[in-house]
Amino acid sequence: HLTVQHPGQDIGEHQDHGDITAVYTAAAPGGGDFVFDTDQGTRSVPFQDNTLFVFDGKQRHRALAPQARRPRVLLVMKFRRTRPEGW
Repeated sequence: HLTVQHPGQDIGEHQDHGDITAVYTAAAPGGGDFVFDTDQGTRSVPFQDNTLFVFDGKQRHRALAPQARRPRVLLVMKFRRTRPEGW
Protein backbone atom coordinates (compact mmCIF):
# COMPACT_ATOMS: atom_id res chain seq x y z
CA HIS A 1 0.00 0.00 0.00
CA LEU A 2 0.98 3.64 -0.29
CA THR A 3 1.31 5.82 2.79
CA VAL A 4 1.25 9.59 2.42
CA GLN A 5 2.94 11.31 5.34
CA HIS A 6 2.39 15.07 5.68
CA PRO A 7 4.60 17.54 7.57
CA GLY A 8 3.83 17.32 11.30
CA GLN A 9 2.29 13.84 10.91
CA ASP A 10 4.39 11.29 12.75
CA ILE A 11 3.49 7.64 12.20
CA GLY A 12 3.39 6.14 15.68
CA GLU A 13 5.27 3.08 16.82
CA HIS A 14 3.69 -0.15 15.64
CA GLN A 15 4.27 -3.70 14.38
CA ASP A 16 3.05 -5.04 11.05
CA HIS A 17 1.02 -8.15 10.38
CA GLY A 18 3.41 -10.25 8.34
CA ASP A 19 6.84 -11.78 8.43
CA ILE A 20 8.80 -9.28 6.35
CA THR A 21 8.11 -5.60 5.70
CA ALA A 22 9.75 -3.50 3.00
CA VAL A 23 9.38 0.29 2.88
CA TYR A 24 10.48 2.12 -0.29
CA THR A 25 11.03 5.88 -0.43
CA ALA A 26 11.38 7.25 -3.96
CA ALA A 27 11.75 10.85 -2.75
CA ALA A 28 12.21 12.10 0.79
CA PRO A 29 11.43 15.83 0.88
CA GLY A 30 12.37 17.39 4.17
CA GLY A 31 14.09 14.42 5.73
CA GLY A 32 12.63 12.89 8.87
CA ASP A 33 13.77 9.59 10.34
CA PHE A 34 12.74 5.97 10.16
CA VAL A 35 13.07 4.63 13.72
CA PHE A 36 13.04 0.98 14.72
CA ASP A 37 13.84 -1.13 17.75
CA THR A 38 16.63 -3.70 17.67
CA ASP A 39 18.11 -6.08 20.22
CA GLN A 40 20.85 -3.46 20.69
CA GLY A 41 18.38 -0.59 21.28
CA THR A 42 16.61 2.00 19.15
CA ARG A 43 18.07 2.85 15.75
CA SER A 44 17.25 5.96 13.75
CA VAL A 45 17.97 6.23 10.01
CA PRO A 46 17.29 9.39 7.97
CA PHE A 47 14.90 9.00 5.04
CA GLN A 48 16.75 9.46 1.75
CA ASP A 49 15.72 9.35 -1.89
CA ASN A 50 15.61 5.92 -3.53
CA THR A 51 15.90 3.94 -0.28
CA LEU A 52 14.50 0.51 0.59
CA PHE A 53 14.21 -0.63 4.22
CA VAL A 54 13.63 -4.38 4.68
CA PHE A 55 13.04 -5.76 8.19
CA ASP A 56 11.16 -8.25 10.34
CA GLY A 57 7.51 -7.15 10.27
CA LYS A 58 7.16 -7.89 13.98
CA GLN A 59 9.92 -5.39 14.77
CA ARG A 60 8.50 -2.22 16.34
CA HIS A 61 9.03 0.84 14.12
CA ARG A 62 7.79 4.35 13.37
CA ALA A 63 8.33 7.17 10.87
CA LEU A 64 8.96 10.75 11.95
CA ALA A 65 7.28 13.41 9.83
CA PRO A 66 9.02 15.22 6.98
CA GLN A 67 10.02 18.82 7.69
CA ALA A 68 9.38 20.06 4.13
CA ARG A 69 6.14 21.59 2.87
CA ARG A 70 5.52 18.57 0.65
CA PRO A 71 4.34 15.18 1.89
CA ARG A 72 6.44 12.02 1.73
CA VAL A 73 5.04 9.01 -0.09
CA LEU A 74 6.09 5.54 1.10
CA LEU A 75 5.43 2.27 -0.69
CA VAL A 76 4.90 -0.31 2.06
CA MET A 77 5.03 -4.01 1.17
CA LYS A 78 4.25 -6.78 3.65
CA PHE A 79 5.20 -10.38 2.99
CA ARG A 80 4.48 -13.73 4.60
CA ARG A 81 6.85 -16.66 4.43
CA THR A 82 5.16 -19.59 2.75
CA ARG A 83 6.35 -22.93 1.57
CA PRO A 84 5.04 -24.24 -1.76
CA GLU A 85 3.09 -27.47 -1.53
CA GLY A 86 5.35 -30.51 -1.81
CA TRP A 87 8.45 -28.93 -0.24
